[in-house]
Amino acid sequence: LFNLHSVSLITTESYLKRRKYMENQKKWWREKDYEGNSIIRFTVTSDGKTGPEWVKYLKDNGYELSEHKYHLKAKEIINSNDFVRSNNITYDVVVLKGNTVRDSSRCFERILREGKKRKYEQPPIEVACLIREKFTDEEIKKMGLWMIMIMHGPIKNHKGSYNIMCIDRDEQKKCISVYSACWKLDWNDGFAFILPVAPKK
Repeated sequence: LFNLHSVSLITTESYLKRRKYMENQKKWWREKDYEGNSIIRFTVTSDGKTGPEWVKYLKDNGYELSEHKYHLKAKEIINSNDFVRSNNITYDVVVLKGNTVRDSSRCFERILREGKKRKYEQPPIEVACLIREKFTDEEIKKMGLWMIMIMHGPIKNHKGSYNIMCIDRDEQKKCISVYSACWKLDWNDGFAFILPVAPKK
């Protein structure tokens, strides 16, 4: 026979542990910077996938890779020589929100200068894949973001302009997109940098 009291106790304990975990997750995602702006912090860890392995993995798991006619295709960037894989490297990601800078200055170059001023570094392209794998669109929505632009070095396309990898929210599908580095950006967009790795003592 089941002990209903024991089952109830276990369920309650599990619920409380889960609730505490979720509360910690929320704190883990967001904190204040030295000027009082909200930033988002998390880590992602590489697993050694090559570009082609990432393309296959993302497609097999229902992610859509953008194919905008004026930009590079997402799979082109992931499969390019600009993509450098690593294995078991943990990136400490910091995401600035668009409201960190004024509307008139909200472009890739201005956000990049803001990141460098804070001593953030540009992430490798593989961080785009790792973030897309880690977070659902609903979780990105809870962060208060519409998309996360990966602040890697822009890649020149066939028309001579420069493209950047992005994690897009979409109600119908899970996207990994490519945007122009020249576009004006929105206040609820996020911009992903990485923190420098502390030297080993």
